[in-house]
Amino acid sequence: GGSDDISRMIGVLGAVNYTWKNRYFTDISGRLDGSSKFGGNNRWAKLWSVGIGWNAHEEDFLKDSKLINLLRFRASTGFTGSQNYNPNQALTMFDYIRGDFYFWSLPGAALKAMGNENLKWQRTRKHNIGVDLQLFNKRVSASGNFYIDDSMDALTQVSLPPSLGFNSYTENLGQVRNRGYEFNFSVIAISRPQENFYWTLFVNAAHNKNTLMKISNFLDAWNAEQDAQVSSNPKVRFEEGQDMNAIWVVPSLGIDPATGQEIFLTKDGEFTNVWNPEDQVVAGTKTPDLFGSFGTQLTLNKWQLNVYMLYSYGGETYNQTLVNRVENANPNFNVDSRVFMDRWREPGDVSHFKNITNLATTQPTSRFIEDNNYLRMTSFSLQYEFDRSQ
Repeated sequence: GGSDDISRMIGVLGAVNYTWKNRYFTDISGRLDGSSKFGGNNRWAKLWSVGIGWNAHEEDFLKDSKLINLLRFRASTGFTGSQNYNPNQALTMFDYIRGDFYFWSLPGAALKAMGNENLKWQRTRKHNIGVDLQLFNKRVSASGNFYIDDSMDALTQVSLPPSLGFNSYTENLGQVRNRGYEFNFSVIAISRPQENFYWTLFVNAAHNKNTLMKISNFLDAWNAEQDAQVSSNPKVRFEEGQDMNAIWVVPSLGIDPATGQEIFLTKDGEFTNVWNPEDQVVAGTKTPDLFGSFGTQLTLNKWQLNVYMLYSYGGETYNQTLVNRVENANPNFNVDSRVFMDRWREPGDVSHFKNITNLATTQPTSRFIEDNNYLRMTSFSLQYEFDRSQ
C-alpha cells in the first residue's frame, strides 16, 4: 500500500514603505497566491495589509527628552491565508475496486469523496493597535497590543442526506473570532559595565478570548453523536457564541447524604438523579483570563543566574484523574485508598463521591471542575565562566 499527493502553489508579493521625517510611517503590502488545494473556481487568494505609525519621540516637544527615548503608536489591518489542508480536499475522488471481478455488471471504481469546485482559502482578518515605549536611556522598555482576529471561510464538513451516497463534503462555513491583548515589560535594574554587574527583570501578560461565530450542520450532527456516547470525559462541543475551549457538563448539587446518589440540576431548574446530555451547560473554560511569564537575569563578574517562570490565572480544568481513580474505580480490585475512605457508604455520610456500590460510569458533572491557576518554574540555571587560555 501507499499514497501519493501532489500540491502546487505560486505567489506574487509586493510591498511599499514610506517614512516622513522619521515621524510618520506606513507599510502597504499585497500578495496574490494560488494553490492547487482549493477548488478550480477559487484557487487564488487576494491578501493584503496596511500599517501606519507615529514616532512621537521624534517630535520637537520630545526629541530632546531625557526621560523618553522611544514612544511609538501603531495600527495595522489586513488578511492572511491558510493552506494547511489535505491536497485532495476539493477533488472528487474514486476508489478502484481491486479485490473484486468487474467484467460483468460490477463497477471497476466507486466514488470515494465528493469534490467542491467552489472551495476557497480560509482567510483571517487581523486588526492590531499597539504602543512601544522606552525610558531612562532604554533601561525601561514596554510594549502593548490589542488585537481582533476573525478567521473567515473556515473549512468545515457539511452533512449530506444518505441518498446522495456521501456523509459530508468540505465547504467554507466556519468563522472564529480571537480577541485579546498582550503586554511586555522589562527593566535593567542594575547596569555597571566596569564591574560586569547587570540585573534584568522582565514580565509579560496576555489575555485571549475565542468565540465560535458560525458552524455547519455537520458539527451540529457531531454534537448529537457525541452526546449519545457514554463517557466520563467532557466532550468537545461546537456551539455558536461559545468558547471553543469551554467545558460542557451537567450542573451538580453534590451527593445526597441520604442515598449516595448525585443530584443534578436540569435546564428547567428541577432536581433529578438522572444525567441527561440536554442539561449540559458551560461550567468553565480551559482558556485562562491571564497568562504569561516573568523572570530575571543576573550577571556578576563571571557568574550568571537565569530564572524563567510561567503563570496562568482564571482558567478551569476537569479533574479526570479523580474521576477515573476514585469515582469510576471498581472497589473489587486494587484501588486508591480514597475509594474506601471518602466515598459514600451509608445514610448520613457527607461525601464528595457517590455510593461505593454504584459502578455506573460517572458522566461529565460540575463536581469535578477545578480552578487551573498555576505558577511553574520552567528554567533555572547558574553558570560560571572560567578564564580562557591565551
